[in-house]
Amino acid sequence: MKQKSRLIEKVRLDALTDGVFAVAMTLMVIDLKLPEHFHPANADEFFHGLAELQTQFLVYIISFIVLGLRWMSLAKLSRLHETVEDRYVEWSLAHLFLVTCIPFSTIVVGRYGAFAPAIWLYCANTILAALIALRLATLAAPHIGEFDAFDRRIGLTVIIVLSILVFGMSFVQPKRDLDLPAEYFCTGGASLGARQKMIEPLAFFFADDGAVPNNGLPFLVYKGAFVGSDLASAIEKAFRRNDRGHGLWHNGIYPFTHYHSQIHEVLGIAAGKARVRFGGSTGEELEIEAGDVAVLPAGTGHQRLSSTPDLLVIGAYPPDGHYDLCRGTSAEHARALTTIPHVPVPSTDPLFGADGALTRLWR
Repeated sequence: MKQKSRLIEKVRLDALTDGVFAVAMTLMVIDLKLPEHFHPANADEFFHGLAELQTQFLVYIISFIVLGLRWMSLAKLSRLHETVEDRYVEWSLAHLFLVTCIPFSTIVVGRYGAFAPAIWLYCANTILAALIALRLATLAAPHIGEFDAFDRRIGLTVIIVLSILVFGMSFVQPKRDLDLPAEYFCTGGASLGARQKMIEPLAFFFADDGAVPNNGLPFLVYKGAFVGSDLASAIEKAFRRNDRGHGLWHNGIYPFTHYHSQIHEVLGIAAGKARVRFGGSTGEELEIEAGDVAVLPAGTGHQRLSSTPDLLVIGAYPPDGHYDLCRGTSAEHARALTTIPHVPVPSTDPLFGADGALTRLWR
């Protein structure tokens, strides 16, 4: 004899659904925050800082709209019947589980949208949630009518198709190495991620230009220090391993000349490329790209002149020193001349530790 399906009060499922959607929508906005070292001096710098969040904000808006539409669709069912079968509840719980994952996938693609796997994760989350929602529409058809159920299926199908298109575009127009899956399966997972190369850095000496003091220690650039996929993770790990995990941030490079007079800085390029003037007005214009690492002794001027939209820079500092942001005023210059000589020289290279080139070149 077939066991009769149990009936559950829908008001309880509605309360759980409302709570999950409310929390998920709130969690997504938590990642929308300005970088730790954001100190605008005028309106232009302020708006530039906001522009740095455009990718995260766009993904947040899309996710909020998707969640909002899904909640509205479910809310329309709340007055149509008072009880639901347990299988409807089971599918609803699976749907809510994927809804709770959306804040995570939204944050991942907002931060690392330059990497195809981040897009895959977001699309997979969206597609799975929509597929289960299709199943819920089928189960609800006897209560809402075939016409309304069909209308819901059309909307969910559009979401699935759009997600598949975005997934496919990550292959057609990659921003990062997309050999990750092939590399993973061919090597049994041993080569997954980026690889660090032992290289000798380029060294530059910049003179004081009257506004930017620079430093008697050389400015170093490790070209192509990292290759492969997931450069951001590899760069972070190298910095932390070599005592550069202090004040670590993900952002870009300011479009105005600036320097730090009380601390050394290291910049790792995790995605995109940029043309940057190092050393102030009498310095050098260099193109840095994904995989490069620049080491700036205290006082070294830097200014982004141009960049690709997907530029992602990871900045970090040694444990000794104090972060400050100087823009080249005469008062800052005079003060920097007294503070720079007292900034401690790190005992390790940010990439290769005690055996790296910095320990020789910064003696």
